[in-house]
Amino acid sequence: MHGHSLARQMEEWWRDHAGRHDDPAWHTYLDNYDLLFRTKLDELRAEHTNNGRFGMSKASGCLRAAGLKFLGHPTEPFSGSTLATFHVGHLLELMAIATIQAMGHTTRGTQEPVTLEDFMSSYHDDIIENFDADGPVVLSVKTSAYKMSGLKRGGNKANPSDYMRRGFTELPMDGVQRAQSSWWAQAQAEMAGSGVHRTLVVAVAKDIVKVFETDPYMMENGSLTFYAEMIPFDPVFAASHLLPAWREAWADVQTGRPPRALVLNKAGAYVPLARLGDVASGWAGPNQAVTGSFNPCFGCDLQPACVAELASRYGSRIAGEGAAEAQQEAVPA
Repeated sequence: MHGHSLARQMEEWWRDHAGRHDDPAWHTYLDNYDLLFRTKLDELRAEHTNNGRFGMSKASGCLRAAGLKFLGHPTEPFSGSTLATFHVGHLLELMAIATIQAMGHTTRGTQEPVTLEDFMSSYHDDIIENFDADGPVVLSVKTSAYKMSGLKRGGNKANPSDYMRRGFTELPMDGVQRAQSSWWAQAQAEMAGSGVHRTLVVAVAKDIVKVFETDPYMMENGSLTFYAEMIPFDPVFAASHLLPAWREAWADVQTGRPPRALVLNKAGAYVPLARLGDVASGWAGPNQAVTGSFNPCFGCDLQPACVAELASRYGSRIAGEGAAEAQQEAVPA
């Protein structure tokens, strides 16, 4: 049972059991959720330190930003709405795990620490012991919203490329690696560190858009709320890209210096950003070109710290047009 079939079965489980006071399966779910929630409360009360290492959730993100944060540079505060959305994600994570347990899958029932050499640390959301005949899998639960979806003006419903999709609706169309490279990279880091070489990514929608009940591609997925995909371990990526990039970043922060500004592109390689922190002057294009996605500097809570750190070394030359020396040193071609 892989991918769409699990999402479809989770959808069917909620259809058949949710809210029925006389249904033992519903009470099993509630008991599971209660136990998970108690553990989650302890996690939410605790300081999040990554055990003094880089966090695996940032495995695809800007190495420079991770280094600046590790070195204690200030971050921009999130809005109340953003923080509330993060909290909703925690609650939906519990819902997904409790559902999988109520469907008969045995999990270890707790987050387990995983480390990658001396530079990365994280916690598995859970391990499913009896997922299939091939043995245990790492369970990675994520949440996403319906950020954008719809048929382009004058588009053909039968043509996938005629749809505009962002967020949850990208997953059935493009898969985890292309739609959410950060989830894929985190899974690779956790598998490299744990030795469990399959990860089941289960995504839960933070909202629901009823109009997509007739969308042929969402219908193929089997659910407007759940998406599931099995991610295999990629040893070539781990050995040739993940480990070298983050070893170098770790060596840099040990000397008190932020790492180079590298990010993971759609091809699964770490590439340098074309410009650092310079969003306001319209330099999103070069970074979009090298990453194949949105400008990583836009919305980064360490963007001001990034610019300030460069200015501290190169003075006012980093402002406006920027300093060629700073760019070459920070992100060589």
